[in-house]
Amino acid sequence: MDTPLEQTDDIRFDETRKFLDKWSMYNLLKQYPPMVPMLPESKQFTKEHFFYFCQRYESFYIKPVNTWGGQSITRVDHFPNQLYCIRTLGQPTVWRATAFGSWWTVRKRLPLASIIQQAAPVVTWNNRMFDIRVLMQRHKSGTWMYAAMAARVGGHESIVSNIAASGGEVHEVPQLLQSLFENPPIEQKILQNLRTFSRQICTLLDSVYSFEEVGIDWGLGYDGSLWLFEVNTNDNLGGPSHELFAPLADGRIYQRIEQRSSARRLAQANEWLQIWMTELQQMTEQTP
Repeated sequence: MDTPLEQTDDIRFDETRKFLDKWSMYNLLKQYPPMVPMLPESKQFTKEHFFYFCQRYESFYIKPVNTWGGQSITRVDHFPNQLYCIRTLGQPTVWRATAFGSWWTVRKRLPLASIIQQAAPVVTWNNRMFDIRVLMQRHKSGTWMYAAMAARVGGHESIVSNIAASGGEVHEVPQLLQSLFENPPIEQKILQNLRTFSRQICTLLDSVYSFEEVGIDWGLGYDGSLWLFEVNTNDNLGGPSHELFAPLADGRIYQRIEQRSSARRLAQANEWLQIWMTELQQMTEQTP
């Protein structure tokens, strides 16, 4: 990171939850030039921006800024007959309407605190949505380290790849890449880029807060390029899933993730204990 990050009104850190919402995260990532080509275009959910996306993209998503796990995500697809198909995760009803009707349909169902995001031109696996979750963990020494990656393949006809929300499944990343590209140099480059850019994102986040774990969701372009879907950090409500990696063939990966997390929590507890004991000692010395 050669240039300092500029904090703006569009980057708001929730001090209570210890959290960056989706809009703040997007604006933070946008400040790092190498990341910009990987970011699907995103804007705040307004009527003006909705019609802009209707004109510019065949498909786009609308996501509440404060949710996780695919909750309330809506996908809008434009058909040649000028009608739009509206699908919301977890709801059986599929709406079809004109652009104007689509706006009112979506507006009634979603909070204004949402973002509109381009549906990136990414490859699918057997016509199913997928992404690659990279988990980064902070070592007890304080440095970031790569922990694991897994491919999340969404259920049939799902609009997202989230496992729990779509009834999907976990796949090994190398095998999935091999089936998609059948080109070892491209596959190795993808694996390298996933690690490199995930680490850079963690360094970027350090300018805001000292997070402990970061789960980064990546999509793949048809040429193997990366698209950044979402960045998930630990906060006071939870953190990126560890259980996602339990089905991987190498069971040691999941065990090490859990061990690092426990070691880090223990190190933090010891730090807090030392601080408390020091303060207690100072109070005792000041007592007449």
